[in-house]
Amino acid sequence: MLATDGGRERLLEAATTLPNAKIQRAAQITGNFSAQLKKYQAEIDVRKAELTRVLLDTHPDMKQVERILKEALNWEYRMRLGEIERDVEVRNVLGDRGWGVYREAQRVLDTLDSMRIQALAAGRQYNTGLLLRLPPREQELLLQLEYLADRLYRGQ
Repeated sequence: MLATDGGRERLLEAATTLPNAKIQRAAQITGNFSAQLKKYQAEIDVRKAELTRVLLDTHPDMKQVERILKEALNWEYRMRLGEIERDVEVRNVLGDRGWGVYREAQRVLDTLDSMRIQALAAGRQYNTGLLLRLPPREQELLLQLEYLADRLYRGQ
């Protein structure tokens, strides 16, 4: 459902009452930073593997350990800074209130996606009974988003 072209943006627009143009701009900003953040994460993963390999030696070279750890921390710093830059740019587009509502709706949609993936992995249909694990406010938002999604995709 959320994987359709623009599906997530349509749900966010309906759930947040933010203008479509702002939702699309926020999605564009997020997408632009996404590739960069994936690269940073890949670099961190490479350093973790290198560190693991070095530490498997009987007598690890501590200078090499220190160098690898510094590199990993540098990539981690870049990644965190990139996330902050992305959030600030989206916040500038949406405004303070809009940004808060947008982030909350994004979090709820991510929870919905995660629950559906878990259900599929377990070989069963997604069940709204899984909502019982969420706090009441998130349950309410999730049900509202599901209702909006059903209306959007059934053309009502």
